[in-house]
Amino acid sequence: MIDDFDIDDMDLPFVSSEESLETLSNNNFKPLFDINRFEIRSEVFRDKGLDFQIEIKKSSKYTNFRFAVQLKSTKQKHPNIDGSISVQIQTSNINYLLNLGMPSFYVLYDSNTNTFYYENLLSFLENLNRNSTPLESQESHVIRFNKLLVPDGIEEMYNVALKRGIFQRNINEKIALHSTAINPGDKITFDKDLNLSDDKEIRELVEAIGLLLINEGRWKEIISVHKNATGHVATSAKYNLVLGIANYYNGYYLDSLSFLKTAGKKQNELSDDLKNHLLFFEITVKYSLGLLTQEQYNQRLENLETAEIIGLYIKLEKAKDRYLKSIDKINRYEQYVKEVTEIIKDPSAEKSFILFAKCELILFEGFKNNMDYVKEVSIINALEDEFGPIVQIRVEAAKRFMKANETWYNNVQSLKNEALECKNYLALYNAVTNEVKVSYEFDVYTSYVTIEKDLPNYPKPEMPDKLPNFQRMLERIRKAIEYYYYIGHIENVLVALSVNYEILHFINESQKASEVLKEMELLINNYDLDKHKKRVDSLKNGGTTHETFKDSVSELLNKSKLDKEEYDIIIREMKKMDELENKTRKSIKEPYIIELFPIGHFIFPKTSI
Repeated sequence: MIDDFDIDDMDLPFVSSEESLETLSNNNFKPLFDINRFEIRSEVFRDKGLDFQIEIKKSSKYTNFRFAVQLKSTKQKHPNIDGSISVQIQTSNINYLLNLGMPSFYVLYDSNTNTFYYENLLSFLENLNRNSTPLESQESHVIRFNKLLVPDGIEEMYNVALKRGIFQRNINEKIALHSTAINPGDKITFDKDLNLSDDKEIRELVEAIGLLLINEGRWKEIISVHKNATGHVATSAKYNLVLGIANYYNGYYLDSLSFLKTAGKKQNELSDDLKNHLLFFEITVKYSLGLLTQEQYNQRLENLETAEIIGLYIKLEKAKDRYLKSIDKINRYEQYVKEVTEIIKDPSAEKSFILFAKCELILFEGFKNNMDYVKEVSIINALEDEFGPIVQIRVEAAKRFMKANETWYNNVQSLKNEALECKNYLALYNAVTNEVKVSYEFDVYTSYVTIEKDLPNYPKPEMPDKLPNFQRMLERIRKAIEYYYYIGHIENVLVALSVNYEILHFINESQKASEVLKEMELLINNYDLDKHKKRVDSLKNGGTTHETFKDSVSELLNKSKLDKEEYDIIIREMKKMDELENKTRKSIKEPYIIELFPIGHFIFPKTSI
């Protein structure tokens, strides 16, 4: 028999302080992890530098998404100056963890403070790379532990494992399916954040919803998705067509033409409707680049007017062109509205097209109302110049204008609400831009054309300060500009900037106006939009709405002064003739009298008719 003393003297393995420290670190490590979210599995068989594989749980389910932990321990009493603790790690161990194919972490237990530190293996390798230290250049490397393994650190481990697990799951699936792909050149790529890009998926996505996204003004998103693919993705006619249209609206005309030409080589894959789309945009891009004359452009579009969908845009454009070129715009306006209304009622008209057409209608309705105001006031001034102030015609004119303006305002609000309901923000901001155009033009007209005669006993009221109204206009147009920039519609950006410039120029904000002009010129140069240079040159040389209207009013006033002088001469001559007529009036038998406004009465013998 043996007793306690015999055991003390017996030849047995000694307790290792390192092993005790390892046990302590193991025992303290496991309780850090919530059993509802982690399943800790110890690596006990022939451990080669891996202590734990930890599986994460999600929604009370095992995921088989795991991360590895190599646990180190230390009794070091003197940390580095910055508070970190340095530990030597063998390169063989680093390679071993890298070969594991799952996220790996080094964890350090400091027994002096009963504290755990951790370091992501990939973060450590990134530091080596930044310091230009190749992994295989030495047998070991030093890790400086400074991140405490507190709840935030454990949450980081969980999220890294989840993200990598999902990534690996998707990779495995895509590799399995990739061998059956129709296009063997398709690639699978991923970025540093483990976002996967699959040429096949991107192509199918663009082909499925690309045209829908374009109708919603989201062509910038299409281009962004395309950039995530490789150069092998653009293999189908429809994909190239969608990218061609997206790049056109984004102002990249050369890229657009390249995609459209590629689509043209495979147009037998397209439906008749999409073939018409291809032809329309190829014509439009070539015209925008100056590769087609106006005559060639019009002639080629003529052949597309009967196309089911694209033909509606051409009909709408031709209706507008006929109206703008007509001499008698008063009567032609009703015909224009009738033509557009018929086009909108076409069964093949899509909602985005209808909203586009309505945006055109509110613009020309507003312009017509503004011109009606000028004509009404001019007529009132002419009549009152001859007969003095006439309250009744002023009241009737005011009623007509207020009714027309109220109808226009309601049409604008209805259109904006309709666009919002459809989430068609391009149509919304097109409506906003046209609304500002009309409002700005009206304020210009009212600044130069007003009723001239004062009513007796009614002093002329002071004109309200228009500056707040212009500030509201500027705020609305800037929002439109921001949206056009956001979706990449550079042509609409230029249109809105032009309106912005005109308003700033009109209210004498010269510095801001100059900055807007520079912004326009920069865009034109960057995107090679030569056709917009004429507009900028016009704005620079007195081509704003207020400047051209002011010049027109001045010209008419000068002409009217000359006409007035001629008119006064005629009236004086006629008065002399009246005196002579009065002398002979009594000698005329059976007189016949007519009135010629505004000259006066004429009397002559009935027998002379």
